[in-house]
Amino acid sequence: MTAAWLLQFAAALGVLFIVAAGLARRFDAEAYGWRTAIFLSGAALAQPAYIAHGSARASLLSLATYAVSSSGVAFIQRQDPRRVVLLAASLAGAQFIDPLWGIMATLLLPVTLRRSFTAEGRDATRGLYVCLLFLPGLTMLSLIYFALFRHAPMISWNSSPNSSSTGGIGGTAAVLVTAIPLGVVLAKRRRDPEMPVLAAVAAVIIVASAVAELFGPIRALLPCSAAFAVLSAFVASRRHALRESVLLIGTNLVLGWLDQLFMENGHA
Repeated sequence: MTAAWLLQFAAALGVLFIVAAGLARRFDAEAYGWRTAIFLSGAALAQPAYIAHGSARASLLSLATYAVSSSGVAFIQRQDPRRVVLLAASLAGAQFIDPLWGIMATLLLPVTLRRSFTAEGRDATRGLYVCLLFLPGLTMLSLIYFALFRHAPMISWNSSPNSSSTGGIGGTAAVLVTAIPLGVVLAKRRRDPEMPVLAAVAAVIIVASAVAELFGPIRALLPCSAAFAVLSAFVASRRHALRESVLLIGTNLVLGWLDQLFMENGHA
C-alpha cells in the first residue's frame, strides 16, 4: 500500500460518510426507523468502486449524484433563494468532478425543472433561470476555455488508471444493464413530481459513462454502478415501501459486484 493510495482511501471514506449520513436521514425521515435506515444506506454504499483504484473519485461522483438529486427535489418543492443557490452550487461542483457529467446535467436539469417554477410571469421565470444557471454556466465556460485554449487536462471517471484499453461495446452494454432496475422504478413512479429530476440525473450518468466506456481511455463502469446505487437509494426512500427499497438496493448491490467481475475478466 502506498501513501497515495491510503490518502485516497481515507478521502473516499470521508466522502462516503457524508453520503451515508444523508441517505440514512432520508430513509429515517420516511419512517423506516434508524436501524433500517442505517442498514439500507450501508447496503447502497457497499460498492466495489470504493475499494478499487480511483475510489476517491468514485466517492465524489456519488456525492455529486446525491447533491444534485437532493437539491433538485428540494427546488421542486420550493424555489427560495437558499435552494436556488444549493442547486446551482451542486451543478457547478459536479462539473469539477466530471466535466461531461456536470455539463450535461447543467444543460438538461433546468429544462426538467421548468414546470416546477412557481414564479408568475415570463420575466420572473427568466430571472429565476438566470440565478440558477449563472454559477454552473460560468463554471462550464471556464472549463471549456481551459480545455481548448490552455490545454488543461479534463478530469475523468478513472476507476482503472492502469488500463490502456476502453471498455468498448461490452462496457457500454454493462452500463445499460446496470441501469435497468432503476429505470423500472422510475417508470413506475413517473407521476411523482420529483421523478423527472431523478430520471434526468440517471440519464446523464448513463450517457456520460457509456461514452467514456465506448470512446475514452478509461473505465467508467464501477463509478457508474456506485452512482446508480446512491440514486436508487434516493428513489427508494421516497415512499413507505420497505420491500421495494430492499429489492432495488439489493439488485444494485449484486449488479455492482457483477460489474467488478466483468472488469476483472476484461483485464484477464
